[in-house]
Parts: sequence; C-alpha cells; structure tokens
Amino acid sequence: MLPAACFLSGVTYDTLTLTRIDRFFDNLALLIYVLLPSVLIVLTGRLRIEPPPEREVAAGFFPAVRWVLRMGPYYPMAIQFLLGSLFSAYAIFYSQSATLTSTAVFFALLVVLLIVNKHLRNWLSSLCLLVSLYALACFTFFTFFLPVMIGFMSVSGLYSVPSGASP
Repeated sequence: MLPAACFLSGVTYDTLTLTRIDRFFDNLALLIYVLLPSVLIVLTGRLRIEPPPEREVAAGFFPAVRWVLRMGPYYPMAIQFLLGSLFSAYAIFYSQSATLTSTAVFFALLVVLLIVNKHLRNWLSSLCLLVSLYALACFTFFTFFLPVMIGFMSVSGLYSVPSGASP
C-alpha cells in the first residue's frame, strides 16, 4: 500500500510542479536528477570492482569519504528514486508536448518504465541494467533539453537559404 501511495503522490507532485518544458527551474531540477545517478552508478561500479578494506575505511579516509562508502548499499534505491522521477517528468512533458500518434510507442515505453521502475529493486544490482536505464534517461532528457538550450529544433534553424537561390 505504501509504495503505491508514494508512486501516486510522486506522479501527482510532478504533474502539479512541472509546468513548461522550457522553464529554467524545471530544467535545472531535471539536470540535477540526470547528474546524480551518473555519480551513484560510477560509485556503485567502483565499489563492486574493488571494495575498500574495512580497516582502511575506518582509519585512513576523511569523514566524507567514509560516509560515501557506508552509504553504498543504499545507492540502488537512490538510483531507483531518481530514475523514477526522471521517467515521471518525461511522461508528463511528452504527453503535454507531442502528438501521441507520432510518438505513441516511445510514450508507452516511458509509461511502462515509470510503472516498472518501482519493481526493479532486485534487478538494480545489475550494473548493465543500471547503465542501460541511465542511457535511456539521458537520451530522453537531451532530446528536449538541447533544443531548449540552443533555441531551435532542426538543422534548418542553423542555415537560411536566400530566396530565389537553390539549396
């Protein structure tokens, strides 16, 4: 019951707070949500490859480093939360801005990932799955973020052909 309530409250919160795809604070929040999983995925992979010996963790590292190493078991849950927030925001933005006839498959994939994300806790131990989901989240983010930042959607916005001249 609690996971369903958290899921619904998160989607409702995103629906009420995310207003426009070109709003600075919406893009800043999503950019932070894109950057944080990258750090957590790198730390997760690094800790799995070479976990630090317990004596060295307790004795030689700075307090901040010890805290980061102790939080390692919680990284998959944080990544799951961040990816769920990203997929929720993407589903909201794409449902508001795109015609569903041309992007129905992609939109359906976003909605499925949004719903399935809460059940991925056991699968998030796979670094390959984490990187794949993160790559999809980055691709989806930059699909709308880059045109907003540069101010146009296609190459035709870069070049203008004088009237009467052949391209």
